[in-house]
Amino acid sequence: METLTILLVEDSSDYASLVQRWLVGDPDQTEFVLHWADSLAAGLTRLEQGGVDLILLDLGLPDSGGLETWLSIREKAIGLPTIILSGDDDGALALQAIQQGAQDYLGKPGCTPELLRRTLRHTAMRSESTRRQARAEESKAQKESHQRILGLLRRAIPQQ
Repeated sequence: METLTILLVEDSSDYASLVQRWLVGDPDQTEFVLHWADSLAAGLTRLEQGGVDLILLDLGLPDSGGLETWLSIREKAIGLPTIILSGDDDGALALQAIQQGAQDYLGKPGCTPELLRRTLRHTAMRSESTRRQARAEESKAQKESHQRILGLLRRAIPQQ
């Protein structure tokens, strides 16, 4: 069973409870561990503790609003996939957030338990795939660099 640790940054305790209920008992056997922060500051503090696989972020928080909320999280959550979960179903804002690196944008009014769980699983899979690809490319680049260095050393050191 796969376990995903989610940080939900959401100011509504009612909505946080709803998300928690939606994530319990996933029929696809993913275990979701949910940590809730009710403000941007609390979310940033929780991020510093580590152990988060993915962030669900409401853009309307008591201490931050709109795209600035996403940009503040992005600055501290380098490499962590983030899904915007907003009460504002604003297509232009969604596009801006995704252009700025958010993985997805879900409007709260149209969100269902199935949609949320599927989006979380797919985002985690894409993120893992991207990390694997980056590691493979880095390994390939290191091997090529070592080959070049060995080639230079062979030419520089006289053969006996």
